[in-house]
Amino acid sequence: SHRTYLLHPKFLVVLVQPDLPNTRCSMRTTRELDFFINTELAYQRLKHYAQEQMGDPAMLSLRRGVMDALDFAHDLPLQRMNETLKRYPFVDPSPLDNHLVEMMEAVSDWFLWVTQVDWLVDVAHRIGEMDDSTRALLVSRAQAAARHEQVDGQMEVQFGNISSDLDLEQMGRFTYPVPLKLRDLQAMLRPFMEVGSVHHVAGLDSITSELARSILRLFLIVRAWDDCLVSRIGRVAVAESCDDSIQRVEALLELSAMCDFDVFNAAFRLHRIDRTLFRITDMDIENVCHKLPLFADQRMLNGTATAAMDHGLCGASATSTISAGAQRLAHDLVKHSSASRQHSLEERYDDPPSQALIAMRSKALVWWRNQGFSYGAPTMVLANALLQAAQNPESPVEDETKELLPVVLAGLFGPQMTCRSFMNKFLPAVGGYMGDDGEDVPLGEGLPFHDDPECCAASLDAFVCKWKDLVLAAEEERAARALQPSPSPNSNLADLVDDGHSCQDVIELLEGAKPLPQHVLEGVTHPGRYGIDEQMLQNWELANEKFQDDLDLLEKRSRDLGPYVHIKLDGGIEEIAHQVGPLSEGTWCLVNPDVAQVALRKQTYASTIQSEYDDDPAEFHLPKRPLRDASDSLALELAEWPEELDSSAVPSTFIRSYGSGGRRASRSACDKNGNGSALPTLPWSFGTDPRNTVVMDLERQHGIAPFHCLFARSRQQPHRAVVMALGDPMSDSYIVCPKYQPIQVRNGDRLVCHQWTFQVRTESGDDHRDHLSILTDEGECFKVPLDGCHVGAGSRSRKTDYQPSFPSTKFILTHRLKNMAAVHVVFRYMPSVNKWAVIDHSPEPLGALLALRPGVAYPLSEGLRLKLGPLILRVGQT
Repeated sequence: SHRTYLLHPKFLVVLVQPDLPNTRCSMRTTRELDFFINTELAYQRLKHYAQEQMGDPAMLSLRRGVMDALDFAHDLPLQRMNETLKRYPFVDPSPLDNHLVEMMEAVSDWFLWVTQVDWLVDVAHRIGEMDDSTRALLVSRAQAAARHEQVDGQMEVQFGNISSDLDLEQMGRFTYPVPLKLRDLQAMLRPFMEVGSVHHVAGLDSITSELARSILRLFLIVRAWDDCLVSRIGRVAVAESCDDSIQRVEALLELSAMCDFDVFNAAFRLHRIDRTLFRITDMDIENVCHKLPLFADQRMLNGTATAAMDHGLCGASATSTISAGAQRLAHDLVKHSSASRQHSLEERYDDPPSQALIAMRSKALVWWRNQGFSYGAPTMVLANALLQAAQNPESPVEDETKELLPVVLAGLFGPQMTCRSFMNKFLPAVGGYMGDDGEDVPLGEGLPFHDDPECCAASLDAFVCKWKDLVLAAEEERAARALQPSPSPNSNLADLVDDGHSCQDVIELLEGAKPLPQHVLEGVTHPGRYGIDEQMLQNWELANEKFQDDLDLLEKRSRDLGPYVHIKLDGGIEEIAHQVGPLSEGTWCLVNPDVAQVALRKQTYASTIQSEYDDDPAEFHLPKRPLRDASDSLALELAEWPEELDSSAVPSTFIRSYGSGGRRASRSACDKNGNGSALPTLPWSFGTDPRNTVVMDLERQHGIAPFHCLFARSRQQPHRAVVMALGDPMSDSYIVCPKYQPIQVRNGDRLVCHQWTFQVRTESGDDHRDHLSILTDEGECFKVPLDGCHVGAGSRSRKTDYQPSFPSTKFILTHRLKNMAAVHVVFRYMPSVNKWAVIDHSPEPLGALLALRPGVAYPLSEGLRLKLGPLILRVGQT
């Protein structure tokens, strides 16, 4: 790599210009701003907060929309401006840095406020604190709106006026003047754009223009969400002023669906509202929780509250989320957009919301459900279903599309595509071309299912043609990177030595004894004007995995706490003593006996071998077992199943083969007699639909969905497998917590203990340690000390024989105590890795279950047991 040094008046900047691989998808995604340092710090703080909240489903669409726009501005135009200006010694970064920080902190303050857990509670309290005059004004306006029977579009204006009478700045109203601040930013950079000036910076005008457009895009998304939330808050305020219980429930349902609340999140927040300030009853909360899935489906149909440009300026939610000022900014933005997009966007800007688009989304959602898909679908199965829907004799799908569509979808969306991604990412990206008949096919309207198979075929051909080169190049680069040997610990030092500069060179540069090279002073000139075109945008989206919305919570250095052993605590004391064995004082969990023996052998082997290298300890090392790919090591076996499913009345091939037949689902699948065919490489899908990798041929009433779950490789650790739930609300998927053994919990995890459901929430504290809180569906929030706690029935807890120790702090449960033990589950903090773990102490076999939430990839360990409907699968290794 080529490395140069630039002596700035404030500090020494090291410029690294690595030689990127020669592929069209290569992009550095981890670069930091070393010229605008404070801006980088503000960006990293907000990104760290967003990553901390990643596991919480509440406000998920808002977090992703805002952070994607912020990442876009940071990675492309701001990064280019950083690399350009830092090469000129006469540019002082302080004014520009402070101005960018001010704009970023304005967005950050609004973002942090509306994504807080108690934001809805504070909004309800402020609505309840309205004075009588404001209430009377809201009631009169609501009555006038009802008398005139205004249509939906006019009702939005009416509620917008109502919302303006509230103190919305205290409720999260975004009022920062971004356009004016952008003009100030352009004024700061104008002296460096003058062509005849000695301080002219070549190409800065185009970089500034792209930066302004990217920040405007961020502003449009924030403003869209802000307008939508304020509109729903206005509806809640009107219902509260009129004291109309039905209208209040409907307004809360609309607000909860907009905020991506599920039933647990809505119940937790609504139960925390002070009923002396805001009039809400238990019956209202029950009605909200009962009807929320229907409103969530309606929100899925309409789309998220994003900027109109994300749907080709004719999005389904454009009317209800984009204000007039934001629309004018969008119009200015479209005027200066790239040539490839300008024609398709600008023509349709003044059109009303496309009824064809809304009808198209409705048909697409119906098609999705008719295919048996619910929360998610395997990408390969979805690709084949799309190809089948586009089959027609007059204009068939091209052979290249049939071959590459599964590859392209897997490269963009991963092994599974959620319904949210299908409706809000895939559908808006299909279209945007002119058909053979000369008709324009707008973005988002390229898949008219059942109505026009020819249009579907042409749209899939255009989609594959657009993405195939990038996806294939990314796959080649990923395969080449996997074949490269792991870097040695001294690789960074070798790079510093081999760059052509000795330590004496650096000292002379710092002391001014050696002049800076002329090419450094002149800077690097780039051919042509800087512009973010379609190709660059696709590069960035693919390199940063912006289409994938499955949360892989496994980190690159996460530790596997397995393998686990199955312990039965519902037997007699002798059986428990045989399984657990003697415990030393202070032991808080069990260790797999096989792991303990291996550790003892390694310790003995290490002490023996190390004695041979006493003279040269550097040569001492223990042999490492090579890590195998998850496809080769994963094996699943059916551990338990109801007796009625093994009878002749239920002729299930799956039960006979994997149950009594003893077959395992693996790459070397075979039964006890050595018969059976092997499965393909991961991913594997399980369900009742015959298109699954493993078909579980059970009736629907047994709780198995057509596409129940998916097993795949982890993106962070390819040697570990993960499981993702694909099923519907009528099918359950859980990880059975092992007895007396720790399993790591992460932010947003749901723990089901009989009639209780707990959500885990972790937050970073000032002491740089993660602090844990336990949330319940009754609005309780129990803050767990770093010493840990245990959860159980009653106020007394007594340690029994052969039971590991547990913390003295207790989260006391006073009702819903059926089958709840005094020490039911234990939460422990692991300071060495800054993680939290849960240990199941309940005597019931299924006393503590970790619910598999849709869109989240849960890591698997050997010995874990999975509950899929009435079946129990055990995770093993080959």
